[in-house]
Parts: sequence; structure tokens; C-alpha cells
Amino acid sequence: MTIFTKAKIIKILQNKVDSGEIKSFLYKESYIRLIKSKRTGFTFKFDEYSDSILISILKKKTPEPSVQNIEDFYKRELNKFII
Repeated sequence: MTIFTKAKIIKILQNKVDSGEIKSFLYKESYIRLIKSKRTGFTFKFDEYSDSILISILKKKTPEPSVQNIEDFYKRELNKFII
């Protein structure tokens, strides 16, 4: 992953935090953890997905927990790209 890809991912996630879609995120060398609330979140591992798939999925609007669980949402979106 290039530094430009990392910067783009961090910008997307920071915009999600600013707009209130997610509460926070944790960016490490091998994964990203999106945190929606105290008990809900989802982890993306970099070695499992390509950069373009990861950016495409992160650009999508995260639904409210009352509508759909964040984990279910991202699993469904990942399945669309993998299949």
C-alpha cells in the first residue's frame, strides 16, 4: 500500500467521523478498525483485500445501527466485490 492510498483512506475515514457516520477508527499497519459505537465495529485486514476494493467500500455511507448492523453491512458489501 502506497502512502497516497493510506492518505486517501485516512481522509475518507476522517470525513466519516466528522459527519457522524462512525464514532472513531483505529489505523494500524495491518488493519483498520471502524468503531460505530461501544459494542459495534468492523475490522478490515489489508492482506485480505486490494486497495481499490477497500477504498470503494469505505466510500459507501455507513447505515445507522437501528437500520443495519455495521458488521453485516460491510460483510455484505465485501461479498459483492469478491463474488
